[in-house]
Amino acid sequence: MTWNGSPLAGVRVEAYQPAVPYRLDAAARDITRSDGSYRLAGLVPGLHYIIAVEDQPGWVATNGASVGLCEQEDVVAAPIAAVRELSALSLERGATVDAGPLHVSWDAVAGADEYCVAIWTIAEPYGFQRFTAETCGNEASGERVTAPRFTSQALPAGKVYQLAVLARSQGVVTGGIRRHVLPFATRPIGPVGVCGQKDLPADRVERSAFWLFQALDQLSDAEVATCFADAMADRASLAHAFVLSGGPSSHIERSLTARADGVVIEATVTWRDAGQVGTWQSGQTRWLVWRTQADGRWAIETIATAAPR
Repeated sequence: MTWNGSPLAGVRVEAYQPAVPYRLDAAARDITRSDGSYRLAGLVPGLHYIIAVEDQPGWVATNGASVGLCEQEDVVAAPIAAVRELSALSLERGATVDAGPLHVSWDAVAGADEYCVAIWTIAEPYGFQRFTAETCGNEASGERVTAPRFTSQALPAGKVYQLAVLARSQGVVTGGIRRHVLPFATRPIGPVGVCGQKDLPADRVERSAFWLFQALDQLSDAEVATCFADAMADRASLAHAFVLSGGPSSHIERSLTARADGVVIEATVTWRDAGQVGTWQSGQTRWLVWRTQADGRWAIETIATAAPR
């Protein structure tokens, strides 16, 4: 493994099998040595694997070589060019900001000669809307700048956006935002996104709950807050903690029970970046009680430590 052309040590590498629509959990892991090398043992012949930089603080998850093992022998994978996480980014993941121009900055990446900045929203009825120019060429999306800062055009209120920033050195990507994009919103914002639909039938609430957990690292605090009842006292802080958790590190275990007064969803979650969210510790089972609210949307009223009766 290399970064900016030099061997890279101390970075976690994984091998996983691709699956539709998700990837499977890692089949093997290792940490790069001083010369950038690594060894992934125990892979099964006859299966297909993707070799990748694992999602971790300081580095952006990046797919590398695709390897198919045909027999019991070592395979040398093509080198992976790692992408360093941008440091000192002035916009926090999940933040809600004032409408108007967005001013964002970050620490310069060593050796970078340009940055590509993209801002867009996917909350439009018929697809996404871009709020940056396309001046980075075919290899990267976004608006080209040479300094580690950017001011956008005016962003309308009441929308959820995604921000992406890539650092490039002679056309090679060397830096970026962890998990590739950073979600944020402009105030004031009402019920939108995964929990913003109204008058859903009870049998579709599980789908909303499932996608809430799967998409946590791509949502803003304002979106997640709409998934909680307005009467919850810690609604804002809990929504923020959910976003900062990074979502679950693997598929959630869940079951659903429909009742006359609501829907109860059982979930066991291992948080990716947090030991706990509120009082919900990683690996523990919780029961989420969803009920319809005055505006017609379904929202979580209780995160119970024991199965509701």
